[in-house]
Amino acid sequence: MSNRFDQKPGMDYARCKDCGVTVSTRREADEHMNATLEQSETRHSHTMFIQNPTRPERIRSRVSDLVGDTINDALEELCSLVRGGQISHEEATTAISEWPDFRTAWDEGDF
Repeated sequence: MSNRFDQKPGMDYARCKDCGVTVSTRREADEHMNATLEQSETRHSHTMFIQNPTRPERIRSRVSDLVGDTINDALEELCSLVRGGQISHEEATTAISEWPDFRTAWDEGDF
């Protein structure tokens, strides 16, 4: 039984955006990019479009989306507390310092 995280059977892993070659695995994609980098006078490899990610890649992508959404939701709530005058920006910044990923997003945002 397959699910949304499984690769699609019979579908290539990736296609080169520059020359159109298709590959079946991540390793083949890496080999193509390395080979084209070595052949390039400008030190640029070809770019691969991953059209059928591996199961671990699909899972990692979904988890990344979930974590990003959670960080955004938490920062919006924190911003609401600051805008509502319940806490100061400095208090929020101090309190959030315990979580580096949140702190980085807080520092980079318009909060």
